Amino acid sequence: MYKVCIFEMVSHGHDHYGDEQLSFIASSVTEWQEVTQEEFVLLRNHLPDNYRLVSFPQNQKEIVIDTVKKGIEFARKQKEEAEKAKLEAERKKTERALKKKAKTEAEEKALLAKLSEKYGGSNG
Repeated sequence: MYKVCIFEMVSHGHDHYGDEQLSFIASSVTEWQEVTQEEFVLLRNHLPDNYRLVSFPQNQKEIVIDTVKKGIEFARKQKEEAEKAKLEAERKKTERALKKKAKTEAEEKALLAKLSEKYGGSNG
């Protein structure tokens, strides 16, 4: 099953030559509705050119943004989550680098001790 809506696009404005449309606006939008794969393909392939079919991503929880305020709140939340993910990735990268450095230092100390033992040298 697909969750879809259809909206009608109306041209708005022209380029400076008057030939091509610069942008479109949605003049009407349907409610979201579930359709079968067969119906989805039918709609996708045979809607008039001024209509667009939008499908809700499958296996994704529904996000409802019905006001600008909710849109801003959602965008802020997404931004915060992205920043947290970035900080977590940086923390893990630093942690890996520190572990690698500690391992290298431990290996160097072990090699120094082994060489000192073998050749009877001192550490300083």
